[in-house]
Amino acid sequence: MVRIAAAEVAHFDETGLRVQGRLRWVHSASTGTDSMITCHDKRGTEALNAAGVLPNFTGIAVHDAWKPYDSYRHAGHALCNAHVLRELQAVTDTAAATDPDPWCWATRAADALRELNTVSQSPAPDPDAVAAAVTRYRAAAEIGATATRARSTKPMAKEHALARRLIDRRTDYLRFTVNPRVPFDNNAAEREIRMIKLRQKVSGCLRTLSGATGFCAIRSYLATAAKHGITFINALTARGRPAGRCTDRNGGCRPRRAHRSGRRATHPAGGRRTRVAHQEGRRTVLRRPPATPAGAPASLPAPAPRARGYRVIQLPCSSRALKPVRSPLRALAS
Repeated sequence: MVRIAAAEVAHFDETGLRVQGRLRWVHSASTGTDSMITCHDKRGTEALNAAGVLPNFTGIAVHDAWKPYDSYRHAGHALCNAHVLRELQAVTDTAAATDPDPWCWATRAADALRELNTVSQSPAPDPDAVAAAVTRYRAAAEIGATATRARSTKPMAKEHALARRLIDRRTDYLRFTVNPRVPFDNNAAEREIRMIKLRQKVSGCLRTLSGATGFCAIRSYLATAAKHGITFINALTARGRPAGRCTDRNGGCRPRRAHRSGRRATHPAGGRRTRVAHQEGRRTVLRRPPATPAGAPASLPAPAPRARGYRVIQLPCSSRALKPVRSPLRALAS
């Protein structure tokens, strides 16, 4: 959170998530090296303040035109052009439905934005080309505001609001043309919350708010690790017990030794070693027989060569045999 708040440019976005039978809100704040995802009951400034990034942020915040972001006056703002391109495309489609060959101001504004994006991505942008595209952008927005000034219908009122926003927020929409650190869109924030929507698509909802908060914390950690080139498995095992070691009966760690015929695991109950494998639809459990006490007659038969000192017990792979029990060894002994 501290690194994001101190960054020059950060991306912000929000989305809904069904938690505990009601709609909650997931907020994301991210940079090129860090990610932070939080879950809150509210969507507005209360949730943004609870996240703790925007109240202390003094860089340039890249977001959509959602109004609560604009309440943070101490930060600069850059609006997402991918959002406004979709809005302009909707205006163009509406005009095409009424007139088969229309001249639409939204089409000209969208073409000017795409040209500005292409020019700004060059190593040395041409100032004249940028100025010409900005002029076409502003002229198209002013034509749209004039044509929809009547606002006689609800769609016309929405188009007028869009045209006025393009004029009034022109500096924020075109900030990428003067600052190379500012991107054209807010796709980085969209990628942060994509896994949240995928989780909701698969699971439908989350049962508790604490579970949603934990899921967002894990996603924040894994997304940050991925930006530093760390795989998910390495990121998760780095914070737990070291990989490749197992726990003995006293709670300590001991190195795991390799075995040619399979993996050995240490069980807390009695410290005896077992090895489980599935062969031809049956579960094979290999258990080392107890050692013969000193002075006692050797009554145990010699182990089979293929068992390598293990006693072979065949169990059918049924639901009853595979039912979890407190101790696998006790289940076998009974």
